[in-house]
Amino acid sequence: MIKLQDTNHNAIEEWNEIYKKDKGNHAWGGTWSVIDLMTEGCLDIFDYGCGMGYYLSHLKSMGKNVSGYERSIVAIDSIKERDPNLNVTNKLPNRKFECTICMEVLEHVNNIIKLINYLISITEYKLIITVPNTKGGRYHVNLLEEKDFNKIFNKYIVKQIVVNPPWGSEKRIVEVYL
Repeated sequence: MIKLQDTNHNAIEEWNEIYKKDKGNHAWGGTWSVIDLMTEGCLDIFDYGCGMGYYLSHLKSMGKNVSGYERSIVAIDSIKERDPNLNVTNKLPNRKFECTICMEVLEHVNNIIKLINYLISITEYKLIITVPNTKGGRYHVNLLEEKDFNKIFNKYIVKQIVVNPPWGSEKRIVEVYL
C-alpha cells in the first residue's frame, strides 16, 4: 500500500460540504451494468460508505433488499428526501448480509485492515470493493494495488480486474468470496 498523505483530509465537515453540492448529476450512472454484474445472485446487500445512495437506489429498483451506512447526516438527509423508504443510517449494523459493497471508500480510510475485518465479519458470501487504480486526489490518503489485496485476502478466493471506464478514472474492482 502506498501512503499518499499523512494527514486525514476526510473530516466529516468536508464530506458534508461535498454532499451539500451534489446535485445528482454524477458520472456514476455508467457503473450500473458493473454493479449489476457484481451483485448478481445477491438479494441482501449492504453498502458501506454509501454516499448519496445512488447505488442503493439502483439496486433497490432491481428488487434487491438494500441497507446502507453513511457517516454524513447531510448525505443521509438527502437520500431520505429522495426515497424515505431507503434503509440508510449512520450506525453500523450488527447483522450479516449476503453481499457487501464498499465502493470508492478504502482510499479515504487510515485503518484499512480494521475496516476490512469489519466488512468480512458482516458478509456471508461476497465482498465487493472498488478503489481508484491511480494515485488519487485531495481526499485520498492511500493507494491500494493488486499485491495489497492479494496479501490482505490471502485466505479467500479473490478476483481482481482493472477497468478504464469512459465516465471516470481507472478503477480496480476486487471481488472476495468468503
